[in-house]
Amino acid sequence: MLDIMHNTPFTDMNDSEGETQSMGYQAFDSAERVLDLLAALVAQIKVDPARVANNIRRSCITITELADSPVRREGLSFREGHEIAAAVARAVVAMEGDLVSDGYAPFLDAFEKSTGRETAIDAATFAELVSPEYFVAVRTRFGGPAPAPLDAAIAGYQTRGKEFAVRLQTLVQREAAAAHQLKQRFDALKGNA
Repeated sequence: MLDIMHNTPFTDMNDSEGETQSMGYQAFDSAERVLDLLAALVAQIKVDPARVANNIRRSCITITELADSPVRREGLSFREGHEIAAAVARAVVAMEGDLVSDGYAPFLDAFEKSTGRETAIDAATFAELVSPEYFVAVRTRFGGPAPAPLDAAIAGYQTRGKEFAVRLQTLVQREAAAAHQLKQRFDALKGNA
C-alpha cells in the first residue's frame, strides 16, 4: 500500500510502540502528581516581610539602579556607572552593611575616583535611588515589577489561563466522546450492539 502524500510504501507499526506509549502515559501521570504536589506546596507558602526586607538590605539587590542612575543623572558611561556600583557593593558587603544606610560614603569615594569630580547626588537622593520602592517604581517597561506592567502581565496570564481551560475542556469532551464511540463500535463488533 502507498502513502499518497509522500508516494512511499506504508511501513508497519513498530512493535515496541505500545511500550513507548505506556512510558509516555506514565510520565504524564507522574507529572500530574508532581504538579498537584507543587500546587499544594505553593498554597502553603507564606512571605515573611521582615525577612524579605532584611535579605534585600543585606544583598545589595538594588545595586543595578545605582549603576544606572548616575548614567542618567550625571552623564556617565554605563561602564563607569557599573564600575562605581560594583565598588560600592564590594565595600558594603565587606562591612556586612546595608546599601541604603552604609553605601553613600563608598559611593562618594568610588564616584570621585572614577570621574575625578564630586557627584550631584546627595545622601537623601542616594538612599531613594537604592531603595526597593524606587527600584520597583522606575521599572515600568513590560515585564518590569512596577504596578502597571505587572498588572498587564497578570492580566495576560489570566487570559491565557482561561484559553487553556477552554482548550482543556474541549480535549476532555473529545476524549470522552472518542471513548464512548470506541466502546459502541467494540460492542458492535462483539454483537452486543
